[in-house]
Amino acid sequence: LIIFAFILPTKEIATGLVEEKELRLREGLLLTGVPTSLYWASWWVTSFDILTATSACMAMLGSYAFSYSSAWVMFLFYELCAFAVVSMAFFFSTLFQSAKVASVLVVFAYIAFRIPGTVAEVMYPDGSPLYQYLCILPPCAIGMFVRALVTLEIGQFGLRIETLHTDILDNPDHPFTALDAMLWLVFDGFLYAALCWYADA
Repeated sequence: LIIFAFILPTKEIATGLVEEKELRLREGLLLTGVPTSLYWASWWVTSFDILTATSACMAMLGSYAFSYSSAWVMFLFYELCAFAVVSMAFFFSTLFQSAKVASVLVVFAYIAFRIPGTVAEVMYPDGSPLYQYLCILPPCAIGMFVRALVTLEIGQFGLRIETLHTDILDNPDHPFTALDAMLWLVFDGFLYAALCWYADA
């Protein structure tokens, strides 16, 4: 549920941007002198603020489901998810000219971005360097964090500042921690923002 909770926001953001492009609203704004940077900043602030409010609610509710884990760590994770997901949605919006097509294909793309992570976890249950590389796809990074969360919660350690460095695979050759997933989400946020800037230009 945590992994797929971000499908709808991704779709809505990407579709909204494509719709403005399709209806030439963005073009109209640019003709009136609104700089491109301000256009993207307004979308960023709006999208991120909405997801921040959602993240706070999810963290509070999650403190009941994950009683050993810190609500603050969960909130930070959801904020990093929001950062990566908004950037990915922005990038997706540059690939489409039709809002109807975008609304369908963005959902499929999000699910497709999660599949390699699931396959890797089945093929290499004890860890693999592939875990790290696949986290370049935000849904995979989210999935790996959730795996860390569930593993630590079952062990009654919970996900806290002290346990962020705990190797959930117990594999010194290919360790993976919740902090790894969080750092990948930061990287993904900047990566997809850069891809958006390039594709849009």
